[in-house]
Amino acid sequence: MPGKRTLLGPLALLLAACSSGTDVPTLTAAQTSFNQTAASAATLQANIKAMPPLTVMPNSGSANFAGYAGLTYTNAAAQRTELLSLANLSANFGTSKVTGSLATFVGGTVTDPKTNSIANPLPYIGNLTLANGTIGPGNALTANVSSTLTTIGQKVVVNSTVKGGFVGNPLQGVEADTAQAASASLPGTTVTVNGVAQQSPTLFIVGRKQ
Repeated sequence: MPGKRTLLGPLALLLAACSSGTDVPTLTAAQTSFNQTAASAATLQANIKAMPPLTVMPNSGSANFAGYAGLTYTNAAAQRTELLSLANLSANFGTSKVTGSLATFVGGTVTDPKTNSIANPLPYIGNLTLANGTIGPGNALTANVSSTLTTIGQKVVVNSTVKGGFVGNPLQGVEADTAQAASASLPGTTVTVNGVAQQSPTLFIVGRKQ
């Protein structure tokens, strides 16, 4: 399994604090859904993390995965933004390709660093798209994730590379993040807000086989 499956950065604190949810991907009204989504994402991530790497990879057929993604970044004033979204991925084992999208983002600037909470989460319009997704070697996967998200007064442009793998025997889930990509010396992640580069961007994706 490439790397250790862990939550990334300060977002892990919020997800751990909200770990009483189910892992069924759901999202309600953006202004009230952030904590609920964090709880569900934490539960799913914990379940996926506990699974062993997939040891016998299929060489044909396909599988769909549904779950969550988390994006974090910090501006020059040390204000951290944390976003969560739904994630849908498709793996084609015959062609060794992975596609997918991250949609229905919700979040905002962290208002209480001690509890990692956001006072007024906002919806972000737009999807991030997985491209050049490749399966292998073994259970590993890599993909580029990019596109633009918008909310009130903000245009957020994301260009990222994630690395991870398939888990469960038989296959039950998938996970990928920027930390594993960085450890493999893959291209880094960049986030700009209204054209200004942000600091310490991270992205994780987890999904359960449907």
